[in-house]
Amino acid sequence: MPIINLQEITSICNGVCHMSVRSLRLGGLATGLDIDQMVKDLMRVERVPLDKLRQDRQISAWRKQEWRDLNKSMAFFRDQVFTMRLQSTYMTKKAISSNASTVSVTALSTAAEGQYILTVQQKAKGAYVASDAALADEKDASGNTKKLKDQFSLAEGTIISFTLEGSTKNQDGTFKQASFSFNVDEKTIYDVVNEINQAGLGFKAVYDNANDRFVLMSPTTGSAQRIKVVADSSNFLSGMDGQNPDNKLKLKITAGTEYTGQDAKVKLNGSAYDFASNSFTLMGLQVTLNGGPETLGEPEVSANISVSLDSDAVFNSIKGFIEKYNEQVDKLTGKLREERFKDYPPLNDEQRKQLTDKEIDLWEEKAKSGLLRNDPLLDSIINRFRSMTTSSVSEITTGYKNLADIGIKTGNYTEGGKLFIDEAKLKEAIARDAEGVMNLFTQTNRKTNESWERKGIAYRLYDEVNSSIKKIVARAGSATLASDVDQSFLGKEIQRFDQRVKDMERRIQRKEDAYWRQFTTLEKAMAKFNAQSTWLANQFSGGNK
Repeated sequence: MPIINLQEITSICNGVCHMSVRSLRLGGLATGLDIDQMVKDLMRVERVPLDKLRQDRQISAWRKQEWRDLNKSMAFFRDQVFTMRLQSTYMTKKAISSNASTVSVTALSTAAEGQYILTVQQKAKGAYVASDAALADEKDASGNTKKLKDQFSLAEGTIISFTLEGSTKNQDGTFKQASFSFNVDEKTIYDVVNEINQAGLGFKAVYDNANDRFVLMSPTTGSAQRIKVVADSSNFLSGMDGQNPDNKLKLKITAGTEYTGQDAKVKLNGSAYDFASNSFTLMGLQVTLNGGPETLGEPEVSANISVSLDSDAVFNSIKGFIEKYNEQVDKLTGKLREERFKDYPPLNDEQRKQLTDKEIDLWEEKAKSGLLRNDPLLDSIINRFRSMTTSSVSEITTGYKNLADIGIKTGNYTEGGKLFIDEAKLKEAIARDAEGVMNLFTQTNRKTNESWERKGIAYRLYDEVNSSIKKIVARAGSATLASDVDQSFLGKEIQRFDQRVKDMERRIQRKEDAYWRQFTTLEKAMAKFNAQSTWLANQFSGGNK
């Protein structure tokens, strides 16, 4: 085993003393002490306040996230409450057609209840012209697309030209025209289709390769849709001039003639109406014509339509609202009453290293529990919700004044203000006075400083949810804000924790450096002492020779 000279030890210690204590730390060479472990043990004690500070910071961060999660659910609930503010929610109508296969009808909330007779005189159609017979196949035996020359047996070098006009108008009000020219040696039927479609005339060209037909058609129906051949000098479009039809597109079309669509013509209780489409809204009825005469003069088709209040839809809207209200109350009261486990503080880094991922998750589940227990703000929100839903609506002179009047009551106090429905009584209230039910939820005169007691249940609750959301944002900030600009109560608290952690980390580092300096001084002194002892021993040993 090699022998270490004590003078070398002294030299090493002197060197360490003049180095940065953070760059290289050597201990125990002269003293034989495990200085590194001793410093770690000392610093573990020093870091106890820092670990506690970090735990407090983590608790604030968890509490902040708890509030933000509640705010998300509150925002979602607010959107549902907003629907209950709308009168249309309570005016849902249903329509029954006696001839639904021909005339299908859906009633809007604006439809007047009553009986209607809808008579279809003519369905709407678009402008449409197509090949009167199959054209020659556009593919050759190898499956390649033929040029126009080969498909239509045209002479080499032939130039096909024509001018079309559609329903699109120019700025001066005239109809837009487009002229086309094709060299049959170079172009195919698909080139013809593409160039027509790129002209923006208000109609489309289609080549049905399954049936070898060429079609010009408007995208929609109505009398405003039109197709016109202004010029067809090569007679390529129609083939109706007595020449060889196999050289043409065989369209049933004549140059100079307009081919237009037609409007739907109907009568509602004897009054006549025209519509560009077969789907239209008339007197609050959304009507779709599935059948009927193609042109005027054909036998007309009628349907008897009955419109009434959809009581089931109104009931389901109110029931769905109450269910969502109870879900929100459950979330709030659940957090208010959630058990707190103080024996489960946030884990520090060393503790995390000693646990599995599952053990960490189970620990943190306990550590996060009850962070909002008995929170005054949360308690006030729940109490305000209870007041908004149980108090009567003032200035309602007739009809229903509170939810209890229509069969909706709160349970006992331990249930946190949840609402319970007497379904039979609610259905009876809707059937007897649907407007009174609507007013109970939607009454407002829209004054800025209107007392909440005068507002309907949905209006006052919507305002209260908005107010609660603002209070929570003041407490925990918004998820859209960066942490460094979060000026909420908890945001500022976390920022203060972060600063205190930084300050304490600097103090602890200085303390650790001080410990190392002290032990390094001890090493140096011990090395000198050992060197002196060795010198004296050598002196005595030399004198005995």
